[in-house]
Amino acid sequence: RMENTFKIGRDADISSTSIGELRKVIGWEPLTNRFKKALEKSYAHFSIKENGKLIGFARVLSDGNLYAFIVDVMIHPDFQKKGIGSELLQALIEESNRTQIPIVLEVSPINTSARALYQRLGFEEIEVNEKEIKMKYLPIKL
Repeated sequence: RMENTFKIGRDADISSTSIGELRKVIGWEPLTNRFKKALEKSYAHFSIKENGKLIGFARVLSDGNLYAFIVDVMIHPDFQKKGIGSELLQALIEESNRTQIPIVLEVSPINTSARALYQRLGFEEIEVNEKEIKMKYLPIKL
């Protein structure tokens, strides 16, 4: 297991510009001007920076009790396959175990590496169609 040199920020101060840049570099629509409000309305967000640059991000939408949906999971292409996605999701899983809120997420069937990562971390596929795969993580009973 490689040594984690990246610090994960929970609800750290992140500009919508840096999120827009990360979205753009992974091939998504930037939505920069709409992200400030999206962050404010999120239950939580987790981010990883290197030298001040946003390289990893995930956002949680939740009622704080029964359900948590993970959206906008992004790792900068230059930093993929380095364990950063695992670190980011591990933080979300720890949160799920602590709060006892199950996590649901959706992944594209063509995104095989993300799908494999989620499975490795204990997510189970609950619904599969040609557009998306719905996966769920059930918190460990403490």
